[in-house]
Amino acid sequence: MRKLLLLLQWFVTTILVFALIPLLAVVWVAEVVFSGSLLKRLLLIVLAILVVVSLFGYQQINRQIGDSEKDYVVLVHPR
Repeated sequence: MRKLLLLLQWFVTTILVFALIPLLAVVWVAEVVFSGSLLKRLLLIVLAILVVVSLFGYQQINRQIGDSEKDYVVLVHPR
């Protein structure tokens, strides 16, 4: 029974994260673009800028982590 509940929780979470939330985001963006007020459009622009900046920062952090792993391999396991 516990495994079934865990499986159900995983399934619902996956559906929520990968289907419903992006669908709601697309519907909200379309509504704002076509009939939203100026304030909502400005909020949408700010959110888009935040997403781009956070993705760029995430990429930079991953690059730094990758570089540190390379240094670790060279220092700990020299050829």
